[in-house]
Amino acid sequence: MQYRVGLRYLIASICIGVGAFMMLGGLVSMFETPDGKPKISPADIFMLFTLGIAPVVGGVWLILHARKKAARFDYEQQERSILQLAQAHAAKLTATEVGIEMNITVEEASEMLQRMTIKGLTQLEISDSGIPVYHFHTLISSAEKRDAEDV
Repeated sequence: MQYRVGLRYLIASICIGVGAFMMLGGLVSMFETPDGKPKISPADIFMLFTLGIAPVVGGVWLILHARKKAARFDYEQQERSILQLAQAHAAKLTATEVGIEMNITVEEASEMLQRMTIKGLTQLEISDSGIPVYHFHTLISSAEKRDAEDV
């Protein structure tokens, strides 16, 4: 996935560079004439937009899209890590445990766990001491899986 993001950044950079170069060339050709008067024809404007502005806009869009995909990929990786951690801790976790294991702040861990609760992956429980405990109800033990009955 990181390869694709890097490739998108490279292509976007090339588009922006080529578009900026073509835009500059188009502007120079429109305003630098032998008689000193600018000549702007519809063909010049069309070329400025198609060869200059369009690649720049496309490159910027590609960069924004790549950033969004990279952020989504990072979030999905963190979510998978939390699920693996929950599986190792009998399907119950606190934000502090997640923060320690994943080397992130407790606030970030809490936010991730809250998002997973909204998605329906966890249920929020409160311990006797008032600490939020996230129960991953979809993770069940192998004994429970083995004892499951046919439907």
